[in-house]
Amino acid sequence: MKQSDFAPGQAPSWCEKLPGNLEKTANSMLLTGFNQGELKLVHFDCCLTGRLKITGDNRLIEGPEGSQGLLAYYHNDMSWALKMQSGEAQIYQGWWGEVPKGSTSKYNHFAYHEWTKLGEGDSLWDALTYAIDETDWIPDGPHDNFRLMGQGYLTDIRVE
Repeated sequence: MKQSDFAPGQAPSWCEKLPGNLEKTANSMLLTGFNQGELKLVHFDCCLTGRLKITGDNRLIEGPEGSQGLLAYYHNDMSWALKMQSGEAQIYQGWWGEVPKGSTSKYNHFAYHEWTKLGEGDSLWDALTYAIDETDWIPDGPHDNFRLMGQGYLTDIRVE
């Protein structure tokens, strides 16, 4: 969401104004047509989003690592903030660690392959399997770094 999606002075406190000209030129998730509760898959393609967790007293800490490629049954900061702690069709995907310098193309390939399959109507499970098969493995690359969190069944989740 962008501040400009809201009436002047009405944006929530967490909704910061986008830098530069992006407030005017960037597309907004609010305007994509998702109704309340319809957003089922969140993929934050940036470092460390898969490892943060909010405690009961609202402190941001590093959560347990879990296993790559497996659904972790704890919640991280963004999955919690997106109210993904309940519901059977909600998945949050993020990167556990930092993307090593010079390796960003492997991460781009991984994300490209995954989103290509999701765009073709495949399940999240099939899209991830395809991305894993089609992306060359490198140490500390996307195969070792992605984490999934939430309550969903990977074979049931598709982008609609």
